[in-house]
Amino acid sequence: MPISIRPATPADADALSLLIADSARASLAPHYSGVQLAAFLDYYSPSAMAGKIARQAVFCAEMGGQLVGTVALDTAGNVVGFYTHADHMGQGIGTAMMRHVEAFAKQKGHHEIRLTASPVGLGFYYKHGWERVSDFVFQHLGVGFDETLMRKQF
Repeated sequence: MPISIRPATPADADALSLLIADSARASLAPHYSGVQLAAFLDYYSPSAMAGKIARQAVFCAEMGGQLVGTVALDTAGNVVGFYTHADHMGQGIGTAMMRHVEAFAKQKGHHEIRLTASPVGLGFYYKHGWERVSDFVFQHLGVGFDETLMRKQF
């Protein structure tokens, strides 16, 4: 089934929040404490997603009219909010979204883009030509998350 990628609208905020929550529960929950998972879900709540859609270039990936993934690029050239629905992992959706956001970044004049990866996502990014810059702890609501800053140059 073909994957289509379109800009998100404010009407997508609830569905994107749910998609990210489902993805997190499937892939990140085994690695996060209960406090970390709660803070993560707050970071991608429906109201937070509405704000992200207003400030960032947020994209929705769809297959057969169903929302299956999301990715965004902020104005500084950081890839943010990159998630595939848990039921659709391994179907090429992440690769299609990454190609889309990279092409969008190039179109916007970026020669380098960055992202922060959880330990779970590192293999995907290395496979797609990203390189590690540094490890750090991201804080949200006073809760720390081990992350890796990565970059890709064009």
